[in-house]
Amino acid sequence: MRRAIVVIALALTMLVAAACPVIAAVAQPSPTERVDRVDFNGDGFDDLAIGVPGEGIGGAALAGAVNILYGGAGGLAGTNQLLTQGNPEPVDLFGFAVAKGDFNADGFTDLAVGAPSEDVGTAGLAGAVNVFYGSANGLPATSQVRLQSNPENSDRFGSALDAGLFNDDDVMDLAVGAPGETVGGRPDAGAVSVFYGSAGGLPTTSQTLLQGNPELGDASERRWWRGSSTPTRVTWPLVLPARMSAAPAAPGR
Repeated sequence: MRRAIVVIALALTMLVAAACPVIAAVAQPSPTERVDRVDFNGDGFDDLAIGVPGEGIGGAALAGAVNILYGGAGGLAGTNQLLTQGNPEPVDLFGFAVAKGDFNADGFTDLAVGAPSEDVGTAGLAGAVNVFYGSANGLPATSQVRLQSNPENSDRFGSALDAGLFNDDDVMDLAVGAPGETVGGRPDAGAVSVFYGSAGGLPTTSQTLLQGNPELGDASERRWWRGSSTPTRVTWPLVLPARMSAAPAAPGR
């Protein structure tokens, strides 16, 4: 009888030991789950970021903002957190593009926000991206600013954003479009800057990607933003390209 009890005890110990690694593995989100997650404060509920590039801030028309709605057991919160740039200026269009990802691998979702009409130094409409890092308290009011290596007039860096595991190191990376980038003397040929995430967040340097055959005017939005051969601020109301019209075409047309 004593020998039987010892055998049963050993068997139970082995079963518990075998189960523990499985439990630990389930508790850790996979890289795919981290890509899909939108949890800025780590409470297990998805949150929502809404860009409002036409928002006026103080006396700065079209400075732009982002509204954050935090999820909970009862759904999204009825009140929102408002994110703005550190120095809102007229027609920055902050919030024109947004992208989420865990750029510093701390388990909290971070938020990248494009301001494609931001002036950088003397370069008008050069564009910028603001990165807000998530925490147990949610997104902070302050952000890191990321720029191109050579900001120029009308680059519109930050017009498009996307995040992904581009180098498969389990840390999210950020791709930033600059449709107005001049390449080899060709205005508006366009470029993409890729910032690779790490435990320290997104770096200040990036990898630049170009088309195999950059050509003049590859960025079809040129006239929408510039309106002439010299950089200028856009005016309200914005005239959207036909492909961005809110009215769908009638069937059969």
